[in-house]
Amino acid sequence: MPNLKFFTWLALAPILVATPTFTDSGSASIQCQYIGQTAPTEGMTKSYTATGTGIDLDCPASDPLYVGPSVSGGAGSLSASVGQGGRYNGILMRSSFDFKSTATDTGLFDGTGPAQVTFTLDWTVGAGNDLTAWENATADFWWNGVEIWSDSKYGYNWEAPPFTTRQIVLTEPIQLGVPFSYQADVEVTGGGNGVGYAKSTLLIEPPADPLPTPEPAYFFPVALAVVLLIRSSAWR
Repeated sequence: MPNLKFFTWLALAPILVATPTFTDSGSASIQCQYIGQTAPTEGMTKSYTATGTGIDLDCPASDPLYVGPSVSGGAGSLSASVGQGGRYNGILMRSSFDFKSTATDTGLFDGTGPAQVTFTLDWTVGAGNDLTAWENATADFWWNGVEIWSDSKYGYNWEAPPFTTRQIVLTEPIQLGVPFSYQADVEVTGGGNGVGYAKSTLLIEPPADPLPTPEPAYFFPVALAVVLLIRSSAWR
């Protein structure tokens, strides 16, 4: 099973007043089927579930008469990986998984006046599965509580590297000296016997200079000169 990574966070700018807060979670479930020759005493299938940031879920070796799929994955610091193996038939031997990582932070540039901040994401995504699975890889980006970008990839067919890569550039207005917030989410979900893959780097580019704004001190003299010029032309 390949070593899969999902969305690696990279922030290169002297703007952050705090370390990003990461919230990671994971869940998985499998169904194991009885393969013995005599009637089972505990039913034809057994279900197992697990939660946490890292999961390796298999039909237990201590119960060798029950076999089924396996799920191995994890989430952490805006990255996630998942892979599935073992037996799967889509009816009695099923599996599912959901791994998610979220990063939130508040940024601040010194100074005053309007400016812009640019976020550049190099987004690489892919998903592969068999005909009975439904892998999905998603990512999104939120600015001051509003989602401004998202992307998804569904795994309808097997896909081999190289995966699809896109660059996304997001430019948002800020006020120097005023905090702003952003959030990034990544998630892989699915079931069956497939895998999901995606990763990205995020570069935060600080503004070189504030945006130019009209100076109020110059507005009145210029307006007065224009008015006098118009009246002078009318008197001639």
